[in-house]
Amino acid sequence: DWSSDVCSSDLIDAISASLRESGLNIEKFLEPSAGIGSFIQSFSESQSINVTAYEKDLLTGKVLKQLYPKSNIRISGFEEIPEKEQNSYDVVAS
Repeated sequence: DWSSDVCSSDLIDAISASLRESGLNIEKFLEPSAGIGSFIQSFSESQSINVTAYEKDLLTGKVLKQLYPKSNIRISGFEEIPEKEQNSYDVVAS
């Protein structure tokens, strides 16, 4: 489980950089439990990546929306992901 609550930003940045350097074409990134937004920050550094993040906590979700206005922050549980989006992401944090 690599949730942003337990991973250091250095580790998350290393994961992000490794995936980009591997040649993997990442267009859509999903963070199902955003927490403090470490994955959002790291993957948002590449302008070509569309980041979608879920956060159940209302206050945390509102803060994330202010911090990452270009990301699609959803204040709800990941289990509410629309069916049309299922299996449509290139990378999913877990």
